[in-house]
Amino acid sequence: MKHHKRFAVIAAIIAIVTGMVLVSEVNAQEQNDASGVTMAAVSIDEAAATALQAVPGTISSIKFSDDDDIAVWEIEVVNNLNHTYDLEIDAGNGAIIKNEIDRNDDEGDRDDDDEG
Repeated sequence: MKHHKRFAVIAAIIAIVTGMVLVSEVNAQEQNDASGVTMAAVSIDEAAATALQAVPGTISSIKFSDDDDIAVWEIEVVNNLNHTYDLEIDAGNGAIIKNEIDRNDDEGDRDDDDEG
């Protein structure tokens, strides 16, 4: 019986330590993202203005990302025809890296096809 209790205690300690490590990794990533945002040459407002100039409409989401070693603002804009566009604005120089219609939001809607 003592071995079962000891095993249960050891398993609980391992689970707690593992959880703490995972939380630390998530917090470290959030801190890296936060420091990236503060170091970005292009502000969130500037990125939003660039996106709306390229695709007039309403911004439905905006977030900072540096997943591919390039700091970008990922922005979704919904235009007046209710089409959603995915844009990426370089957080270093403000250039538009990506500007494409989000086909996942309107599957089956043939009005979005670029080919007439």
